Amino acid sequence: MFKRNLYQKLIKEIYSDFYLIVTGARQVGKTTLLKQVFDFLKENNHLVFFLNLENPDYLKLLNEHPRNIFRIYNLPKNKKNVMNLLKILATQTASLLNINNLAKTLRLSHTAIENYLFTLKKAFIIYNISPFAKNVRNEIKKMPKAYYTDLGLRNALVKDFRPFDLKQDKGMIYENFIFRQFADRLNIDDIKFWRTQPGNEIDFIIQDRFAYKVKYNIDT
Repeated sequence: MFKRNLYQKLIKEIYSDFYLIVTGARQVGKTTLLKQVFDFLKENNHLVFFLNLENPDYLKLLNEHPRNIFRIYNLPKNKKNVMNLLKILATQTASLLNINNLAKTLRLSHTAIENYLFTLKKAFIIYNISPFAKNVRNEIKKMPKAYYTDLGLRNALVKDFRPFDLKQDKGMIYENFIFRQFADRLNIDDIKFWRTQPGNEIDFIIQDRFAYKVKYNIDT
């Protein structure tokens, strides 16, 4: 099968943390191109799935509930673990990501939790931001913070679709919303946070220069 010049560009960028979006008119070969990339990843032993949202059966299942993604891909072995992890993360969005605590809560290994989180990140379900530190080694060792890419998915996982003013967790939702405003405009590596041992925190350090503290209610 003939491979377009764009194929090589996609393969070159496929391992980056950026979204790759292929656009164009109908019937110009976008699906064929993506299937070629899909085949390349499978041949190189990557866990990869091809989801065609023009399939009405897939759309129906996903509109019923996001967890139906596991029915589409027949992943019963991982379904319970992933869903439980997603639900815990949904109640802790904008909080420190403590892998040891997650492993104990879910009764899974540290490595299993890391693998699940890696997959969720690569699937653009969650984002991690690193703590601000002058020493890069210290930055890597400290716990990151986790945010949801889609607050609608997060609300579905906690089963709370009440108006915003009636929610009990307005602060973390608002912080996640502000994070998305930064993430839509900046490289994710330019978004960090700062936290002291006693727990004092600056929610966002932008481009190592600008500090932001997010408060939904200025009186709290």
